[in-house]
Amino acid sequence: MSRRRRVALQLMVGALLAQVLSVSFVLAPSSQRDAGAAAQISLSKDGPTSVLAGGEATYTLTAGNPGDVVEYNASISDLLPPDVTYVPGSVEPLSAGEPTITTDPVTGQQLLVWSNLADLPPGATTTVTFTVQFDAPDALVGSSALNSATVAANTDPRQVPDFDASGNPVPGSFSDQAQASHSTVITALSIDKSSTGTPEGELLRGVHDHRSTYTLHVENTAQSGTEGVVVVDLLPANLEFLGCGDVDNTSPPSAVEYPGAPRLGVPPIAPSGCLTPVSVDTVLDPPPANGVAVPAGVYTEVTWDLGDLAPGAVIDITYVAGIPLRENTLTFSAGPTPSPVSLGQAANLNNNNGASTRETGTERSATNLAGASGTYTGPTVDPDPTVTVDTTHSVTVEDLRMRKSVSPAQFSSEAGSDIATFTLTTDTSEYVTAADLELVDTLPGAYCPLGGSANYAPGSPAECDPGGGSPPTGAGYDSVTFDATAGAYTVRFALADLDDDDTTTVTFQARMRDTYAGGSNDGRPTVSGDTFTNRANVMGTTSPIAGTGESGEQGVTDGGSATQSTAAPSVDKQTKPRDPSNLYSGDPLVDCAVGTAPAYGQSSSFTPTQRTFRAGDLICFRLTMTFPDSVATRAPVVSDFVPFNTRYVAGSWAVTPANDVTIGTFGVSSSAPSTPADTLSWQLGDDDGGVRFVQPGGTFDVTFAVEVIQPAQPPVPDLLGNLMKARYTDSDGTVYAARDYEDFEVAPGANMTLQKGVWSVDSPASGPNGADTDGSIVEEGSSATFRIDLQNLGRDGYPGADFSVRGVQTWDVLPVGIACAEVGDFGVVTHGSVPPVTALAPTPLSQYVTCTDPGDAGHPDVTPAYGDPAVQSVIAWEFPEPDLAEEFSIFVGESMTLTYSMQLPPQ
Repeated sequence: MSRRRRVALQLMVGALLAQVLSVSFVLAPSSQRDAGAAAQISLSKDGPTSVLAGGEATYTLTAGNPGDVVEYNASISDLLPPDVTYVPGSVEPLSAGEPTITTDPVTGQQLLVWSNLADLPPGATTTVTFTVQFDAPDALVGSSALNSATVAANTDPRQVPDFDASGNPVPGSFSDQAQASHSTVITALSIDKSSTGTPEGELLRGVHDHRSTYTLHVENTAQSGTEGVVVVDLLPANLEFLGCGDVDNTSPPSAVEYPGAPRLGVPPIAPSGCLTPVSVDTVLDPPPANGVAVPAGVYTEVTWDLGDLAPGAVIDITYVAGIPLRENTLTFSAGPTPSPVSLGQAANLNNNNGASTRETGTERSATNLAGASGTYTGPTVDPDPTVTVDTTHSVTVEDLRMRKSVSPAQFSSEAGSDIATFTLTTDTSEYVTAADLELVDTLPGAYCPLGGSANYAPGSPAECDPGGGSPPTGAGYDSVTFDATAGAYTVRFALADLDDDDTTTVTFQARMRDTYAGGSNDGRPTVSGDTFTNRANVMGTTSPIAGTGESGEQGVTDGGSATQSTAAPSVDKQTKPRDPSNLYSGDPLVDCAVGTAPAYGQSSSFTPTQRTFRAGDLICFRLTMTFPDSVATRAPVVSDFVPFNTRYVAGSWAVTPANDVTIGTFGVSSSAPSTPADTLSWQLGDDDGGVRFVQPGGTFDVTFAVEVIQPAQPPVPDLLGNLMKARYTDSDGTVYAARDYEDFEVAPGANMTLQKGVWSVDSPASGPNGADTDGSIVEEGSSATFRIDLQNLGRDGYPGADFSVRGVQTWDVLPVGIACAEVGDFGVVTHGSVPPVTALAPTPLSQYVTCTDPGDAGHPDVTPAYGDPAVQSVIAWEFPEPDLAEEFSIFVGESMTLTYSMQLPPQ
């Protein structure tokens, strides 16, 4: 007569396990894509055109959203060429994290995947830079390595794209994708070029006072040597090769470039690494260098013979160059042309009889081309083992040069740190003086100039009073005017005349304001995401110094700029741990207020028990958005996608004492396509002409609760946790944002057992019996007492699942013909192991027990699996869930024994 029956318990079933993630990037409002919408995602890949065999190469992947809807969870795959491996720890930015690497077991080819890298709103981009090693021991020099990458993203915030073994997005896991590739040639040699004394790529004229040291950096692959390496550098006619900066080959020895000038090489420079070339020759219209066409003209061709380079050899070649008065030609004015091998054409002004290098209204440049070649001793694709590489380097030719900088680098309207200092430096070359100099600075309306004789801001606000900052240095304000339409100041300085080789520096201060003046944003706050670029130009008239053979005045100009950026808001999401002292499942008494125990924190720091919740539990979340002190924030919106298999507890959200921002609107929607889970949204800030702004230093801080519900039917989305997403815009409407995740675990259901047996019989007398006792003999008209044993076994390996059970509901379907009138004497024993046969002590529980006969309303929870209520009577035990009461709870390792007696009717 023993039976095992199911017991209906108000418990959670199923399990949820996820990890905590935290990424900041750009986000925009969610929307669905129209069928005819443009492409939603793009990808570009940049990298070197060549790389040394066995060397490293750095690639940059940039994913963007040119469309008009949000693309969530953008993920990137990059399939590396064979025998190319990822360099661990090379990813930038660090927030992108290390890629997941899958290696093909046959080819050894690596697939890199950055999963859930960022959200991409319209117009947003995200970038990943990483380094790889070309480490094939038998790489063929001259071969090309193709590197292919793919980006995929979703319009569903809970779905993350998957990639197959080839790096292709798996159908159904993404909404949009794009591809990009880059081909890199494997070489035996590499060459790069740099120069000194050329800020912002500008070089002042003068072979005596403005000499620049050029460096050619040559490397040979570590895999094999290269024989007969030759380096050739072609200097344009307006760039004089000065050797090591310690020689003058101009004839006669008394000759100088102009009266009063020193000989070349005085004082000597002799930079480290200055190697003596094997030839210096002046050539016209040289043929293509390493297959690259060379612009027509006169060049100084300098050749160095490096001989045989061992594997891994690195050589830096340095030399000195400058911009002379006049360009080089093929004609030497004193004596015969020096032979190339004599090196007499180096640092030789005898052929500087070409066009003047003087700066005119059109700025010119000096671009030189350098290359290296040799015979590689390792394997090559081409039967010809000759290898060649090249590089270029360019500077602009200046008689009047202006440089600009600003401090601090970040814009701030916060009192005490709201003054920017701009520095403008103007230089002249060796060959000219400058007069009638005017420095014109275009200052955006987000600033106002300080330290002058007046308040220059429209409306004369007190913050722009002249005494609020230091007066300009180097020159006073000549005039300050404000253009309301453009929203900018024109600040003019009249500079003193400059001699040749002269420098003057002007500094001035400006207030960084919390509102714009003029322009389309007139009166609106300066906000996070904005950048402020201050542009300046120096204009003047240059005159040649005496003896240069040049005459006449020349109007010239040069410009520079300095930019300040703004700080960004940050977001943080926290949750309360499940209180380990609460042994009950589904406790509704959780308090989400800040300051009440347990404290909010990051779930990653919780113990497994604290991080594990159950069906019916309430989980508290805290959302914080901290706004920068330095600027306001425009149109901020915080959204929260509540966790999968939970529902928002209506009316539970509340501001904390830390919140000091205006909350305009709050809404609840179900916008995630993968699940009906709620999405909460708060619009923040004070309304200003239809746009909301949060003032500097504000804090948005709210709490709310969700209830864990029974797991939904498959499919289950990729991201199960709580997704906080915040967005804001700059003054141009570009969307930026941040995001944070907070995840938790859901325990499996309680591990309950149910047994039924005969406790005792009065005739013939038997018992008391233990649990699950069958086979007792009973006579007509006798009374039998039955026992139902429920036991909570707990779940090893699930620390959060070892919890008590309450709200127990149990049914017993009586045999056909047994009516409710024939059962009674209900009792219960709780809190202990399965009671021994001598310990049964029933307690009357008539208020918690019902018995329903056929024909009555019946028990709606009883199904034919338990019997047929239409023909059988049903006993139902339904125990309450009193607040924190333990009398009807079953703890782990404990049991509840239900008893009742049945009077058997005569047959």
